[in-house]
Amino acid sequence: MRKKGFWGVMVLMIGLIILVGLIPISYAQTSPIKIGILNPYTGHSALHGTNFEKGARLYLKQIGYKVEGRPIELSAEDTEGKPEVGLVKAKRLVEGKGVHMLTGVVMTHVGYAMKPYIDANKVPLLIATFVGAEELTHPPVSPYIYRISYCPSQIIGTAADWGYRKGGWRKATAFSLDYAAGVEDNSCFSRNFKRLGGTIVQEMYAPFGTTDWSPYIAKIDKTINAVGGIIIGGECIKFLKQWREYGLQGKITIVLNGFEDNDLEAAGEACLGVMAVRPWVISLDTPQNKAFVKAYLDEYNSPPYVAAERGFTAMHVISSALKTVKGNIEDKEAFLKALEKVDVKDTPRGRVRFDQYHHVIQDNHILKARETPKELAPKWGKYSWEVVDTYKDVDQFWPYTSDQYLSMPKLKTLKGTWAK
Repeated sequence: MRKKGFWGVMVLMIGLIILVGLIPISYAQTSPIKIGILNPYTGHSALHGTNFEKGARLYLKQIGYKVEGRPIELSAEDTEGKPEVGLVKAKRLVEGKGVHMLTGVVMTHVGYAMKPYIDANKVPLLIATFVGAEELTHPPVSPYIYRISYCPSQIIGTAADWGYRKGGWRKATAFSLDYAAGVEDNSCFSRNFKRLGGTIVQEMYAPFGTTDWSPYIAKIDKTINAVGGIIIGGECIKFLKQWREYGLQGKITIVLNGFEDNDLEAAGEACLGVMAVRPWVISLDTPQNKAFVKAYLDEYNSPPYVAAERGFTAMHVISSALKTVKGNIEDKEAFLKALEKVDVKDTPRGRVRFDQYHHVIQDNHILKARETPKELAPKWGKYSWEVVDTYKDVDQFWPYTSDQYLSMPKLKTLKGTWAK
């Protein structure tokens, strides 16, 4: 009797141990993976926020809003494009809604403001909408921050290189809005242009909210070949329209970071000839991109803009890492290691992978605004980008080695030095 009683108790205890052990596994398999989106939904860059979320939801719809059997749940908060608001909203998503990770983010100064909170609270963040802030993926590397958007060298840096080598530019003005990204873009454009022997004649800045660009346009040296920098949103549209009114369209090339797909229609004929650089554009002739564009048009009855592709690709990258850890995002260390090793080749923009500092390596395309071919205009809009050249496998230090680049002064410290 004692033996029977003993073994009965042992079997019961073993059963309870197994049962207790299975509870968290079962819970993890059925509870949602919560992803927080931080983007502006009001104000200056609201369209980027809505388009990013549309792209993200399109990808999740295609995979049934599930990875490894676990449902995916998105929560979005409006940063208003302001650093202090972005930080409050990050806390709301992490501490209030219990998200496992964050993504999105548009403005460079919002990204910089969030970094201490991300590191202190060990929250994985995939910067995917914009935020070119170079230092966010420089050593000492944050184990929690990854980026698939771009940095200045990948965008405005390659534009300066192309202009000197193939566009015949020899003299240029660096001209941006006066904020963190503007300073970094002006410095990067100038550094890469002067590296090849070009001359920066002027370095200029204008404040957010500028409505009359004529005082700035009047000051621009008319002997230059190009103007390069970052002017975004409504300011950019007004600038280009006044540039056209001054009779400068087609005489001096404008190459701008921040002039997005959705701005083309608003700028009208003033957009023609403007140049930009992107890792993705609607006209990329690949099966993956054609499938994405068709799916987006079918779902939303409007063309995908750049932020939409970034939302779609962000979910693709996150999904790839989640598959590696069998959906167990709670194992943060394993999930972050899976992110490090992400190498997806079938996104709309092509191959996406990270360098040792968690920044994306990708192809970047030199673009020129044009009238859309007639057969595509009904779906794409009257104006779109034409790919005129491609830089392959561009990393964040391009065209330097990482050691060379990291030994140079930070871009943000070089404001006002380039035209001297």
